[in-house]
Amino acid sequence: MDVTAHSGAGARRVAGLFLLTLVLSAALLTASLPPARGVVPGGSAPDPAPRLLRTTSCHQAKVERALERVADGGVVEVRPGACRWSKWIQFSNAKGATLRCAKRYACDIVVSGTVLGMNGQLQGRNRHLYRISGFRFSGSAGMVIWFHGTGVLERVRIDHNRFRLAPSSYAMFFGEVSAVAQFHGVIDHNRLASRGSVALLHSLGDLDDTPPAPALGTRRNLFVEDNVVDIDTITNTGLGCMDAWGGAQVVWRHNRTRNCLVASHGTLHAGGPANVEVYGNLMEVDKGSKGTGLEDGYRLFHHQGSGSILVFDNRFRAYRGRTQVAVSVYDYRSDPSTTGGMPLCDGTAAIDGNRDPGETYRGYPCWHQAARDFEGRLTPMYAWRNRWADTGQRVRLATEGGLYLAEHLAAHRDYYNAVSAKAQTSRTAPFDGSRGMGFGALSRRPPRCTPTPEALDAGRGGVGYYATDTETLFWCSAEDTWTAHYRPFDYPHPLTR
Repeated sequence: MDVTAHSGAGARRVAGLFLLTLVLSAALLTASLPPARGVVPGGSAPDPAPRLLRTTSCHQAKVERALERVADGGVVEVRPGACRWSKWIQFSNAKGATLRCAKRYACDIVVSGTVLGMNGQLQGRNRHLYRISGFRFSGSAGMVIWFHGTGVLERVRIDHNRFRLAPSSYAMFFGEVSAVAQFHGVIDHNRLASRGSVALLHSLGDLDDTPPAPALGTRRNLFVEDNVVDIDTITNTGLGCMDAWGGAQVVWRHNRTRNCLVASHGTLHAGGPANVEVYGNLMEVDKGSKGTGLEDGYRLFHHQGSGSILVFDNRFRAYRGRTQVAVSVYDYRSDPSTTGGMPLCDGTAAIDGNRDPGETYRGYPCWHQAARDFEGRLTPMYAWRNRWADTGQRVRLATEGGLYLAEHLAAHRDYYNAVSAKAQTSRTAPFDGSRGMGFGALSRRPPRCTPTPEALDAGRGGVGYYATDTETLFWCSAEDTWTAHYRPFDYPHPLTR
């Protein structure tokens, strides 16, 4: 008998039995344990949050439920129809979503009060995408869409909507007076109509003691582009179709407005907007402006003064006559009668720059004043290629204020107007580089230029030149030295692609 062979076979049989015992024991143990989180008993995984949800109607509760269920970055398509919305449908701070009508403009929504947005939920740096598109809204007298909170909303798009609102309504509202927040994104291809004064956008906030880096020419703005605001009659001269304050950063470009002012508050309102760029627009008033004092186009763009401001390539049309103040920037702290409770900027307020001699500067540079970024650095206002639509005549940027206006907002230091409505024809005409600014081909930029007269602001400001072929604004950083200062941010906005 071969003992060795028989012993090996027995060992294999014992090992096999032991392995079978282990497998059966593991199976029994697993069966006795509770199911793992996210696993449905019976072995099937739960359905993931859907990327696309289609509602069976435009009823408010169905839309609200779909937004709750859809995955981050998903789409809720609302079935066309006519519905009434009267409560706030909330987007989540934890996930983004697109809310759109399944057929553009076929969702007729009668609203009362605010019906879409974030009611204070915004927190932290939110990089989710939030989009509202394709609806037809009517009614209101409040704010139809309102986002606010205490964070930074990086990506919002509101596009291709139709608003027919009652006078004194706001189509979109961002921020609120007691919170610091930032809003970046684009509002595009919307149409707002009313029989009386309404606003397309109001962006505001509380004073930010640690403001973000300057936003001029960057994506860190709220872009308003390719919209139409059509108002029959101006019923409230104090309600602009755009308004901003409290650190807002707005680029208003390629829009058409009728019978409303594109406006912005200034330093008296929580420090005012940090950045406002206005370009490529058509702004007009017609017979609906009669009796308001705005018939001649007065203050079609009006900024009450704060931060960086650029105004260029806009067309203006008046009902009767042509004002000299179609583009206005005001200095409210220049006069005791207009400071609104803030101290006069006269050299005695600690918040101001208070350069010497005091009799010359009267507090200059004033806190958060126009032509200074919120870091206090000189950022002159430049205005070029603004013109009356019917004649092509140049429209200049005008300054308004009181007692110390000339000390606070000085031509050829704080603001520069193009010397002509026409582009350069040579390197010295019509702009020769000595005063004001010019525009045209880069090859026709003057060889000589004049920098800022302020030694404390050396390296910033000076006369300007906008090269139309490279879309670059140059300023004269030192004598006969041109330095690139600004380029308009990408148009159309990347979120529209």
